[in-house]
Amino acid sequence: MTTQSKARVTARRINDSQLSKNLGLNRAPRSCNKIEYKELNNGTKVIRISFKDGIENGYVFDDGASIDFHHYCTESANKSICTHTTIAVGIADKLGLQVDRTMFYKDTSYLQSFQQLDNYKDCSLDFAVFDEESVPTTTTPTATLENMMDAIEDSPIIHVERTSWKAEYAEVLHYLQQEGAGATLIKEIQEMREAIFNEVKLTPMVSEPVKPSLPYTGPFLLKALRHILNGKDLMLYGEMGSGKDTLIASLAWVLGLPVYIQVGNINETKESIVGAQTFVNGEVTFELSPFATSVKYGGVSNYSELNMIPGKVTSIFHPVLDENRELPTKNGSLPRHKHHIFMASMNFGETYAGTSPVNAALMDRFAVLQLPQSMDLKELIIKKTGMKDAKVLEFLLEVKKQIDELITTEGTGSRSQTIRGYLDAAHFLKKYGVSDELKTEVLEDYIINKTEDKADQFAIRDRIRQSVFKKLAMNDEEKLYQEGFI
Repeated sequence: MTTQSKARVTARRINDSQLSKNLGLNRAPRSCNKIEYKELNNGTKVIRISFKDGIENGYVFDDGASIDFHHYCTESANKSICTHTTIAVGIADKLGLQVDRTMFYKDTSYLQSFQQLDNYKDCSLDFAVFDEESVPTTTTPTATLENMMDAIEDSPIIHVERTSWKAEYAEVLHYLQQEGAGATLIKEIQEMREAIFNEVKLTPMVSEPVKPSLPYTGPFLLKALRHILNGKDLMLYGEMGSGKDTLIASLAWVLGLPVYIQVGNINETKESIVGAQTFVNGEVTFELSPFATSVKYGGVSNYSELNMIPGKVTSIFHPVLDENRELPTKNGSLPRHKHHIFMASMNFGETYAGTSPVNAALMDRFAVLQLPQSMDLKELIIKKTGMKDAKVLEFLLEVKKQIDELITTEGTGSRSQTIRGYLDAAHFLKKYGVSDELKTEVLEDYIINKTEDKADQFAIRDRIRQSVFKKLAMNDEEKLYQEGFI
């Protein structure tokens, strides 16, 4: 089957963490009408996903060579990773498929290749997904704080048994000793880890915490552990690449706490922070958000982009984080589990549109850790990607130097000041090799084009061409700009 014929399409590699996959899976009940699966005689596997927001069906397609997600929406047409992709990756992971790439289409012509397939197996129920059209809408109440508690009590969680606290503890102990933890601190951590395994069960939203591929290194690990043992929640902030998520994942692994991810946004409400309505066996019920689930059953709330949430909304966190230890609704409250830890994180800088200062009352409830860049970029690239080619490392470092100077001297191109972009570029070049064509590709797609302003893009391209990479070709738009036509 040719899934790209007649379509204007580009592809991007997907390398999502297990935490990101869990987040996508958690969104499926609220975002999908139906999830279906089909395996062809030749072994090809297809997942068809119907989304609630009205876009055309998305398809995860495994032909044995690669596993790709095909769909069209406004965001993907602009080559942006969208919510649909996150959801599809999580669904595919649960069905045993690791998505390699997402395909960015300019139109819906990809559908022609899939419409000939029929006789899918409906596996929606495995994801707590129900087709809203099959449920009478007259039975659907409005989700408000007034009716949440009754709905919450009607939504039982099936707990998953855990392994022993001793599993992986030898590795944890070695890691703590390497990071300079003393005997007293290690004893406290061991006691807390044992209590957590006995008292915190897993829910379908999460799995056992695993050791990060590169655990966090540096003094902030022990600082964070001391604050946690002292009963404090954590607010982590710093630039991209400073290691906020890595630190949270490392802390969760050390303590044995499952991690629930939730991402703040400017449209967040007090209701959405608590959860959303869904359908179970044809009846309206209420599904707790990842945050509320962790409050009730224990675990780490990895709440990122907290400074995206409007200040009038974040007050719902206050009684969770103070001596009240409860998540309020107008009909009652959700008691906070003794082993629930709130680890909020936020980026800072001019490149983060839509952010606002976190109100003082909320910030005062945290131990606040400002993470510096955990290591220099060269060391970070080597550790994160395995790229050791000295010429490639020198190339990427020089590109960053030139862009940083351009930002400092001319205030141009701050969105291209991206640590993640350089890591993505190194990973790509390590996997596919180094050529002028591929170097151009990673510069454009991972670094330069993150600056949306065309004039700024052209300034970055010219700076790199003049100082680092003379073979960076001048594209058509750039030529027209230099000639004064745009």
